[in-house]
Amino acid sequence: MESPSISESGLAKYYDTRYAGAYMSENDPDHQQRVIQLLGLAASPAPRRVLDYGCGAGALTGLLALAYPNARIVGCDISEQALAKAKLAHPGIEFVPTSEIAGTFDVIFSNHVLEHVLDLEAALELLTSHLAPQGWMVHVLPCGNPKSFEWEITECFVDGRKPKESGGMFYYEDPGHLRRLTSDALADLCAKKGLALAHARFRNQFWGAVEWITAGNRRTVQQLFNPWRAGAAKRGKLWLLFLLFLAAVDLRQDAPRRAGELGTLFRRLPPRDGRSWLLLALSPLVLAMSFAGWCLDQALRKAARREWASRSQDPAASEMYLVFSDARARDVSGSRIPRAERSTTI
Repeated sequence: MESPSISESGLAKYYDTRYAGAYMSENDPDHQQRVIQLLGLAASPAPRRVLDYGCGAGALTGLLALAYPNARIVGCDISEQALAKAKLAHPGIEFVPTSEIAGTFDVIFSNHVLEHVLDLEAALELLTSHLAPQGWMVHVLPCGNPKSFEWEITECFVDGRKPKESGGMFYYEDPGHLRRLTSDALADLCAKKGLALAHARFRNQFWGAVEWITAGNRRTVQQLFNPWRAGAAKRGKLWLLFLLFLAAVDLRQDAPRRAGELGTLFRRLPPRDGRSWLLLALSPLVLAMSFAGWCLDQALRKAARREWASRSQDPAASEMYLVFSDARARDVSGSRIPRAERSTTI
């Protein structure tokens, strides 16, 4: 899909088209658990109003309602198509266009939104204006910090990353992404709005990236590891990664599917059909491949969870989970309250 037209109306139409399909409809339980942990770091004891900024079709809005059962949850988005889906999925939650946000909120949450907004500083200004005193902002988004596995892959290509002034995106970004920030860059932007980075967590240093890549398909692998886009010095490395990840995707995604197809075909064949004996002969191999695919899937999921548990404070990652506190208040002497310390526990 082409990148969005660079205007507010063009952006809204672009996402209306995407939300007409299954865009951002996934509900990964592991991601939900990470978000719950992150919300727990936003030390608002009993928030009265919570905003899901860029809620889309409401994939995580219901999670906010579970996390804050006594709060009034409001979701907003620029896409009418997304809001219509969200209202159907969560009839008890209020959903409004972004232009109609009203009042202040004790917690403002966004999940993979800030990389899509047309004007980031204007978006942060809007959110800050709707943040209640001593409120919290929680943002999850792609991370451009150096030395993650994905960052190292971009090093294999001459055009692996766009310049900082052009957004710093990695070469394989979703077409709707307009930027890939480092954690320090976002912290600095938020500091200008009176927000202090209180907690920072990071994901996809290595195993998390391997898990999401192999959860995709062959096209994902071809896009990430296309050896013909690399310089001659890096082409051998890219060929090796290309073949390894292609095999992993086939084993993890296709082997279980093929076992199911084999079972369906076997049931449909007449008992005396000669092909049934061929299918029966192939069954052990297909079942063994399916079991190997299941084992690989479980191993990668566990490795990604262990990495989050042990390395979530390592900023060399491709996804960041940041919690900001309101530092706009002033003490009695008129000096600004010091920036919040970055917590080292979860």
